[in-house]
Amino acid sequence: MPVVHADRGARVSPCLFGLLLVSSVPAAHAGGGTVHGTVRDSATGAGIADAIVVAYDLRLAYQVTVSDNDGTWTLDDLPAGSWRLRVLPADDDDHVSRFWPATRDFCAAERLQVEEGGRVDDVDFALESGATATGTLVDRSGAPVAGAVVQATGADPEITGTRREAITDADGRFTLRGLDVVAGAETDWTLAVEAEGWPAQYLGRTPAYEVEDAEVFGVPPSGADVGSLTLLDGIAIGGQVRGPDGPVPGATVHVYSSGQILSVTTDEDGRYDAVGLPPGSVLVWSSPEGLATTYHPDADRPEELVDVLEEGAVRDDIDLDAPEEAVLEARFPGADGEVRAMLYNSTYTVGKGTSTDDDGVLRIDGLFGGDYTLFAWGADAGLVNAWYGEVEGEPTPFTIEDAEVLELTVELDPGARLSGTITDDYGAPVYGAAVTLTPDGGDGWSTVTDRDGTWTMGGLPAGSWTLTVTYGAYCAEDPDYVSVAWPGEVDASRAEPLELATGEQRDGVDLVLPRDDDHDGMGDRWEAAAGLDPSRDDSAEDPDGDGLTNLEEYLLGTDPLSPDAPAAGCRGCGGGGGGALLVLPLPLLLGRRRR
Repeated sequence: MPVVHADRGARVSPCLFGLLLVSSVPAAHAGGGTVHGTVRDSATGAGIADAIVVAYDLRLAYQVTVSDNDGTWTLDDLPAGSWRLRVLPADDDDHVSRFWPATRDFCAAERLQVEEGGRVDDVDFALESGATATGTLVDRSGAPVAGAVVQATGADPEITGTRREAITDADGRFTLRGLDVVAGAETDWTLAVEAEGWPAQYLGRTPAYEVEDAEVFGVPPSGADVGSLTLLDGIAIGGQVRGPDGPVPGATVHVYSSGQILSVTTDEDGRYDAVGLPPGSVLVWSSPEGLATTYHPDADRPEELVDVLEEGAVRDDIDLDAPEEAVLEARFPGADGEVRAMLYNSTYTVGKGTSTDDDGVLRIDGLFGGDYTLFAWGADAGLVNAWYGEVEGEPTPFTIEDAEVLELTVELDPGARLSGTITDDYGAPVYGAAVTLTPDGGDGWSTVTDRDGTWTMGGLPAGSWTLTVTYGAYCAEDPDYVSVAWPGEVDASRAEPLELATGEQRDGVDLVLPRDDDHDGMGDRWEAAAGLDPSRDDSAEDPDGDGLTNLEEYLLGTDPLSPDAPAAGCRGCGGGGGGALLVLPLPLLLGRRRR
């Protein structure tokens, strides 16, 4: 997998990175509906301030607001549709998180219907107080560790994904509040920590770097004190960055070990120190200004790892020698907009990407001399997405000499564009369906339908394409749809290709997805007409005893209640029906980036 160089100076913790879960664009829609309610203590009725209220639609786009001092909150401009709501009390608050009206489970939450321009009031949360866990964080010498972020993550099935945070004080003490508990029983939690100068890790009598090795702490409703917990020191890595003229001050150095990265800057002598990584096989690379991005000791790609396997080990001799940089400047004739591109080395182990500037030049610096390939995304500029010099889907390599500024002209054909609308068999638009175009012998290109069911995909090379549309509901209670292939076949073997000419612009590529609310891969209307039950999964049954299941009859277009009946007017009205993986996005930036 290529290494893609992103923003410099970031540290990513594997312990907390998972809190970001999946990326989701917050949903907002001018002129949409309004939802209003309160967050209150279930016992006293007192308002709960600073609680985050999140509304998730059926495709997990979300919108966020925060409760006022009296516990009231309002979400404006919610697009029309079904929404589930969740409340996340502040970390210094004693209350637990819940989905509306009072459940721990996303799919068990009541769906709230919002109308365009409408208003829904009295959407109130009544929250119970949770348990409290306290403890002290110390280093190996027993000294308190201040300013560390301690995070509790639910380990029981009922509270999986529930997280609470606290920051240690000057004495190393922390208090985790609002831990969800089951009445009369303990709940299990793991504790993770991030502290400047130490590796991210899991706390316990035997601290660990991997979640599968993490100690589980039982917390009863009355709370618990987990005692004094000692941090693992990890390892320290240092060295010098040198260029053709000697030591390089101010260079960014990235040090990786066992899933964690530290980014540091060299001092006036070109030296760097990265303290607080887990033991492992260490990879070091540097991005000095005006010099090539260099991997230890002097390579353009990861080749030499340094084993630093003992806890507390120190290595201060991991040096880097960086040559003068080569530069690629690419231009794209005919581009009417921004072109993005990724440059790969000869083994596709390192990629560097950027986009064209206001002058239409795409500049990638920090390069070694060598052989490269370039993939360009020209769709936004009216061009194809393609490799430079592509021949039958394969890129043409080109050479950049040491310290050269190579000016490259990249000729891309005009891109074809398809657009259309996806509706269900009742005429309603299908939002969040995946539209996939697959060229002969190639990988699929995908997009997702908007709220009005429309979709557009550009940058397509000329040729023969297969079009499929799929949808996977995240919850069994939610609407689902049968997958369909162009020109309207849900039996993929009957799909017909779409032939595209160079630069062709084709609208009206519309498809209808049969509604499948019982998630059995068969359209509900077809089931009702055929005498089956559209309210339950009866896909594996064979009521006419002809050896074909209902789903197979559906795909074949035959009558499921007659062994000798010809096609029932539906050439393959099924397929798909599989649910989508539910990974709920959290709106909070709970993961932390440190230098």
